[in-house]
Amino acid sequence: MKILLDTNVWRYLVDHEAVASLVQAVRKSSHQICVAPAVVYEAFRTSDRALRARLIRCMALPQWKRLMPEAYWEAEEIRAEIKRLRPAWLHRRPDQNLYRRLRYDWIRKKGGFWHRAVHDMDGEAARVENPLLLKLAQREAVMAREAGKAIPAKWPRDRLTSFRATLVSPRDGWDGQPVDLWRVEGCMAFEQALKFDSSPYVDWLAGEIDLNQMLFDSAGYTRFWFYEVETENMKRHWLRTAFQFQQRFAKVTDGTPGDSQLGTYLVDVDLMLTADKNLASFAQRCHREAPFPLARAQSIPAGAEAAPAILELLEGAHRRK
Repeated sequence: MKILLDTNVWRYLVDHEAVASLVQAVRKSSHQICVAPAVVYEAFRTSDRALRARLIRCMALPQWKRLMPEAYWEAEEIRAEIKRLRPAWLHRRPDQNLYRRLRYDWIRKKGGFWHRAVHDMDGEAARVENPLLLKLAQREAVMAREAGKAIPAKWPRDRLTSFRATLVSPRDGWDGQPVDLWRVEGCMAFEQALKFDSSPYVDWLAGEIDLNQMLFDSAGYTRFWFYEVETENMKRHWLRTAFQFQQRFAKVTDGTPGDSQLGTYLVDVDLMLTADKNLASFAQRCHREAPFPLARAQSIPAGAEAAPAILELLEGAHRRK
């Protein structure tokens, strides 16, 4: 079983000096502890530098399964659908040198991102941090929360697969009828992201996809997102929208954008552990209502009780083998 830990769980493990015990428990079990780059990015923003260093060293241990960034997997979903549906958007002579360098930087055992995170913590934090995009995400979360207050009370209880959206003005390629919410949100979010040269989507896709040609074909771009892509092939985009929709009805915190990032990893693991009850609730609802299989989530106690709860889970699974 692959187990994903939320940032708060890593914090409790470090605070209560339970990392070594977790390593031993994992060795005795057949399970893997997974670490997502999203939690490392959040740890980079910890104000206490000594604590930040301890968190990063813990997260970067080689005993864990290191996951690729969520933007990589979201880009891979888009790439595959473009190849299937819109091959005219592909470069005739692709240049994948940057893509290969970036990917190797994430998967290499020495000298890549995980090494720099520990040995050049401040430098790597500055390289991966994008204050403009972070502030934009936080502002959008606040705006979504305000919009959520105006939504009829019964709507949040409807199934996540039932939500559809319309646009306030005509758009090339749109037939004027309601469209699945995740399709509209995905279309707009990806289009917005491509306005930033620093967007990771550009890094992962520009070598093979002619992004300018894709956006120039405005009607085709809209139809691609609104009608053509298969939900089963765009799991992470569906998940991001599902998390962001639920966040409209909960308190906004600095970690709200990171929670929707972390949620996309439910595709890659079997269980998510978090001390955040809202995050666990959002993930569990996605597990129940998504049109494809997803990991389940489990809320664990906060503080000193977090580590014993994780160890008990692993030891119990070991005894049942």
